Amino acid sequence: MTLLFFGVLFTGIALAGIWMVAVAVARGVDGASRYDPERRWGVAGRMVISACIGFGMGGFAILYTDLPPALSLLSALIGAVALAWVGRTFGPSGPE
Repeated sequence: MTLLFFGVLFTGIALAGIWMVAVAVARGVDGASRYDPERRWGVAGRMVISACIGFGMGGFAILYTDLPPALSLLSALIGAVALAWVGRTFGPSGPE
């Protein structure tokens, strides 16, 4: 379970970093706006990345306690849904 949560969390953080760099390049370089991830993937892309991070963090939150391992999976799913909602609700309204 540790490897699963680590893999998903690492993937989510890496994708979030790539997303931020791509947004900075798209807004800072003339003619690069077509590479803006907000235009390409928008809300759905943000929700997937947020869900990956939430899944990993939620899973790790319970994994190292004395609670049953099934609860860590449940916690991971709740974390994924919660952060996907945050990514949808509190993200930018769209490209400028």
